[in-house]
Amino acid sequence: HRGHFAAGATVSLEPIPPVHGRVLSATRVPVAGAQVSSMGRTPSTTTTGADGRFQLPLPTLEWVVAEKDGAVGFSSSLQGSDVDLGAELEIVLDDGAALTARVLQRNEQPLPGVSIELEIGAIRLKHVTGSDGVFKVPRREGVFIDGHFSKPGYVTVRQTYMFDFGDPKNVVLSRPSQIDGVLVSAEGRPVKDAPIFISEPYEPGREHPTSHTDAEGRFVFADLDNAWVELRAITDGREARERIELPEGQKVPVKL
Repeated sequence: HRGHFAAGATVSLEPIPPVHGRVLSATRVPVAGAQVSSMGRTPSTTTTGADGRFQLPLPTLEWVVAEKDGAVGFSSSLQGSDVDLGAELEIVLDDGAALTARVLQRNEQPLPGVSIELEIGAIRLKHVTGSDGVFKVPRREGVFIDGHFSKPGYVTVRQTYMFDFGDPKNVVLSRPSQIDGVLVSAEGRPVKDAPIFISEPYEPGREHPTSHTDAEGRFVFADLDNAWVELRAITDGREARERIELPEGQKVPVKL
């Protein structure tokens, strides 16, 4: 809103009060020592007191999330003209609201020993999969949750969850494959300093780095977790393109 002020007028700005609330267990008992985080462009954190209460600064707040011993709870959305920012928030920790997914190998068998870190605001939930590969993701519609899945000998996977509907996706980890390629001209001579592009024919839009050929026309793509990729090179007005199947954990020779 624009206003007009007389020259020399003094304008008084009221300080913005912090958001305040309390964290309760599923049986509605105040939870002391719970980690509380705002979710927005500038997340901040605090810890609940003995009475389960907390305060957080207001700017750029979208949601508030709380966690204690793996149980997670969310506030209602703090966006919108009808939201009373002065009201006390009430966050209930409910592990039962989480949805279940699994980490699988490429052969669809569960993968144990995967380190999982879920990022919710400034809160980090950590878990290692057991023999069933199962993990849980806290659910709140409209909230983004970033997941990081890693295990030695496998390609690390990052996945973002947003639960507008349905269950979370299973995560598939693969042993890394590698392409050892060479680009040659129509006369059979190596082509140097040529860009080589890689894409996924069945997952358009997923980004991959570009490789360049060396003085002998060779190029490498390592740490691939795809079943199929497409390679493309353009040089001297000629385009070379090839779709390649990648056996898991193997090096594949390619000539373009």
